[in-house]
Amino acid sequence: MRTKSKTLIICWTLLSAGWLGSGCDDADVAFASCTNFLGDNAVGGTVNGTTTTTGQPRGCHGTVVVIVHDAPAPALEAFTVGMLRVELLSQGRVFVLFDGDRRENLLEFRDRGFLLARKDDVPEVEFDAVRLELSDADIVAGTERRTLPFENDGRVVVPLDPPLSVIGGSPERLRIDIDAAATFAPAAASLEDLPLVPPVVRAQAGDPDEVGLPLGPTRGTVLKVDRARGRFLLDVEGGAGQFWTALPPTSSPGTGGGPQEALGLAAGDPIIIEGSLEGDITLQPAVLVPTASSDF
Repeated sequence: MRTKSKTLIICWTLLSAGWLGSGCDDADVAFASCTNFLGDNAVGGTVNGTTTTTGQPRGCHGTVVVIVHDAPAPALEAFTVGMLRVELLSQGRVFVLFDGDRRENLLEFRDRGFLLARKDDVPEVEFDAVRLELSDADIVAGTERRTLPFENDGRVVVPLDPPLSVIGGSPERLRIDIDAAATFAPAAASLEDLPLVPPVVRAQAGDPDEVGLPLGPTRGTVLKVDRARGRFLLDVEGGAGQFWTALPPTSSPGTGGGPQEALGLAAGDPIIIEGSLEGDITLQPAVLVPTASSDF
């Protein structure tokens, strides 16, 4: 049983009095609403002993997309983790990016990622760290299947260096790398008596000029088709957000008709794509399957 509620009350009292400091460096003053986040007086604080240096939020028009991937883990056949919560930390305050239960075998995303969350009302401020809450990992090593327990109830704070600077009109990609191999290493000696291990996580704000980030198969529903621009709006399953998605050219030059007519897409159609997330937060599919089938 966690004692978060008591910490929340104490930190809220300190925050209201303008006393937020090292006493709240666990950053448990959480806001799901940007308006509430901005309603606070911006005051100094620390995160895991690191002093935050960000300034007053500028507004509520920032966009952040979270992409999760993994590093290779030769000793494992599966490493399935539940993503329960993702929070951005700034001056002892927290903005909640994701709150749910998304379980994935991370070994399927070693050279490509999956879309976890998108928010378009993120406070326009610099965030110094990201905090994750993960469920224990279900692992397969050889013929053995075990549950790998995480320290601190799976909560881990990852500094962002440089900070994630959120500005309205300039979408940001936050890449989270959960290193299965490094996380499993302390437990590799004995699968019979698995110790509590700390999740090994890295995080980095994406470069908007970077070439598109590869994505694994992404399932969703077509919300609408923009025939004039050759694109459609995709609602990604699991609450990961809505993304404009380009339609790949499927008709030969001079045959007439656009790619959307050839594919016959319409609002409400289930679809699977595989491609990349571009710096302007649009999806560029290399493969597009307009089907409800689980086969890909």
